[in-house]
Amino acid sequence: MIRKRLPVLAVCILFSTAACFACCGNDDAAALAEELADRLTDALAFDGGETQEGESPPANEDAEHPQIIGLSASTDTGGISYNDFFSINLTTDFANLTAIVGAIVRVNDSTKYIKVTTTPSPLKDGSMQLTGTLNRNWKLGDRDFVVKIAMLLDNGEVGNYAPWNLSVLKPAGEAGGCAGSCDSMEVQTFCVSDSTMCDCMNNELTKRSCDEGCEGYGGNCDTAEWGEDYCLCDYPEDEF
Repeated sequence: MIRKRLPVLAVCILFSTAACFACCGNDDAAALAEELADRLTDALAFDGGETQEGESPPANEDAEHPQIIGLSASTDTGGISYNDFFSINLTTDFANLTAIVGAIVRVNDSTKYIKVTTTPSPLKDGSMQLTGTLNRNWKLGDRDFVVKIAMLLDNGEVGNYAPWNLSVLKPAGEAGGCAGSCDSMEVQTFCVSDSTMCDCMNNELTKRSCDEGCEGYGGNCDTAEWGEDYCLCDYPEDEF
């Protein structure tokens, strides 16, 4: 058997190409994870919450800081959809409860975090409840996230970060059809494909053309698709 050795240059080119593909793939995955984490941070509308840029306060796992020993959420079974209410219950055995002024919430991979403050003291018998709503933000549907939550002291420091495993469900109509109800007075119109729009007319959910229905109100549905860059049109009530 005759064995031929690849020239050194060829080996280097092959290795560099493979390394580039691996590196670029990792970069793309990291960029997507960061984008989705930031989108979820923006969508989590905590009562008393305010979004902050940059790194969240570092964890402190000692007796001088409140340690979360229990976390339960309304989303633990069934996940959450857009515009759904959620509540999270945190428990601690920290001695100085009056020094706790709120919580810090951070989605894994996000470039920002949420500072939640409540008045008066947020704890009762060692238990804190956080509440809020998940606002609509495309690309989040049918994805799982890890959100870290810590109790916040009046000096700006936090204790440990406890994980909140959050599943965001596909919204109604994501498969391409119109679903849901028109019970409220708030009228929302949205695209479910590049040509089909769902809206509420006369308290009934109907289909129309995206081009006809959205572009007249400043939207662009040329590439509209759930989970990608679809348009969301808010119609004034007096239009119906």
